[in-house]
Amino acid sequence: MENKISKIYTGLFIFWCTISTIALWMPGDALKEHDFGYTIPDFLAHFFVFFIFTFLLTGILHLKIKGTVNWNQLFITAILISLGYNIITEIIQIYIPGRAFEYKDLVVNFMGSLMGFMTYKFKIKLNTI
Repeated sequence: MENKISKIYTGLFIFWCTISTIALWMPGDALKEHDFGYTIPDFLAHFFVFFIFTFLLTGILHLKIKGTVNWNQLFITAILISLGYNIITEIIQIYIPGRAFEYKDLVVNFMGSLMGFMTYKFKIKLNTI
């Protein structure tokens, strides 16, 4: 059963990385061309992307662990991977027309990552009660 859940998390993670990377690397004008009838504030979009990214990543890492989970080590691993993706994404945006490197995006992305990790851990703790 764990193997099946791990495959689901992995598939969702790959899908999410693909979709979010395309969205984060699109030229700024291309994003404005799509009218979905509503707008999501930029900071919420960034928060949500990294929340889901880190939630799924933590799930994959957690399911790969055999035995007792060291949550501190899992936290460091998940956050470092997420932070790497965060920084690379912002640096690449320097070279994309209509996009820019923004420190506030780094902070909001990091906050989304923290919440993604904490939500996953909370979900696991609830399942063990």
